[in-house]
Amino acid sequence: MNLLKGRVLLNFLIGLMLVSSIYYLASHVMRGERGIMSLIELSNQSKELQKELDLVRSERITIENKVEALRSDSLDLDLLDEQARKIIGLSQPEEVVYLLDPKSL
Repeated sequence: MNLLKGRVLLNFLIGLMLVSSIYYLASHVMRGERGIMSLIELSNQSKELQKELDLVRSERITIENKVEALRSDSLDLDLLDEQARKIIGLSQPEEVVYLLDPKSL
């Protein structure tokens, strides 16, 4: 009878250790540093960063086009005039400039 109780206890402990080991490994597969949840989070971060990279690249292309238009060999005088008026408020001597309050519009 004692031998039977010993075997039952041994089988129970082996089963408990096996279940505990499986639970431990499964939890690390799901939530560990390199688990499935971390992989999903990294994938989402990658998508967000790719969108940001695309936006920055398009802004860079726009700026490069403006810089190219202002170079002396391909100078666009209309763009230069527009930028001078916009940035430093330049106007021609014969022009009349009316300043309007943006809040009243």
